Amino acid sequence: MQVNLEISAERIADLMTTAIESGDPVTTAARGGWCSGIYWRTPRATPPLAGKDPWYARVSYWGGDFQITIVEVDDEVTGHKTEHVVGKNEFQRGLQVMAQKFPDAFGQIMANDIDAGCADLFLQCMLFGEERYA
Repeated sequence: MQVNLEISAERIADLMTTAIESGDPVTTAARGGWCSGIYWRTPRATPPLAGKDPWYARVSYWGGDFQITIVEVDDEVTGHKTEHVVGKNEFQRGLQVMAQKFPDAFGQIMANDIDAGCADLFLQCMLFGEERYA
């Protein structure tokens, strides 16, 4: 049986705001984690200024086609980084992986009970199709 769900742009904005602002030590490279940044389009692009909210908290950004770059520190010894460019399709895949492999965390997204661990797990599901960093 196949079930289709609509995840609102507001929920994606909440998820990304939590991912970026939480400072989760598993996620945040400055605290020993795997992610050194999440950027509007690319690390070199300047996000548009509009209103009081940062780009990632704006529901309108997540409502259409979008592109972000997530920078992974994939070698702690050398500090090597990999840039992952993702858009709507990758977000969809990440949510599908979460629903299948991590239903409790996916349930948190559906219930709008998103915490730092849930947001980190979503990023990993989106980029890697699994939980690579715990």
